[in-house]
Amino acid sequence: MSKKAKREFVSEVVEHLRDLASGDVQPCQLSNGLCWDLTQVLQLRWQFVGEVALRWPENAERSYHYPVPSYDSSHDQRTAYNFYRLFETGFTKWGDNPYGDARRRLCDWLADWLEDNMEELV
Repeated sequence: MSKKAKREFVSEVVEHLRDLASGDVQPCQLSNGLCWDLTQVLQLRWQFVGEVALRWPENAERSYHYPVPSYDSSHDQRTAYNFYRLFETGFTKWGDNPYGDARRRLCDWLADWLEDNMEELV
């Protein structure tokens, strides 16, 4: 892939992240996280962003797979059972709630990081 093509791809990722952060675009499935959305919409491997997400200041646990902290310590989104139990109550990972707000902040932060580090990436 040429530098120009890489730059255009990273710019496309940044644009999608900004759209998710602003709420202008909804993820492909409200029940799935950012990794699934980036994979489905942009055919992007999570590893591309996962390493960067480790640096997100709100990722207190420095989790590669679960960078968004649980909105409520009594609910652990890391298990399918707990997440789908919450989903049945109307909760979504991208909803108008503290957990959804944190996801949007992560998208915005990732977009900033990608823009600031564009030259290193291409």
